[in-house]
Amino acid sequence: MCHGDYRMRNLQFTGNELTGVFDFYTSIRASRLLDLGGAVTIFSPLGGDPQADVESGAYFLNRYHLSYPLSDYELEVLPIFIRWRILREVVI
Repeated sequence: MCHGDYRMRNLQFTGNELTGVFDFYTSIRASRLLDLGGAVTIFSPLGGDPQADVESGAYFLNRYHLSYPLSDYELEVLPIFIRWRILREVVI
């Protein structure tokens, strides 16, 4: 399942811990890379936060990979999904 619309208004945090995900109307059966690409854009100035912290994006991906390892193929193509999601944020 792919949420399809990770952005800060659809996420709830308690401290630094993600405790809720909302707004599933765009959910589809798709690769988790679609959501990972979207999550990384949260940490990009093009994702809507001019004060975005790129190091936090790297930390997020590292922690995700430790908990839910990505295959070599997924690691290879993930940058494509990240670029696509950033482009989508700029265009839409």
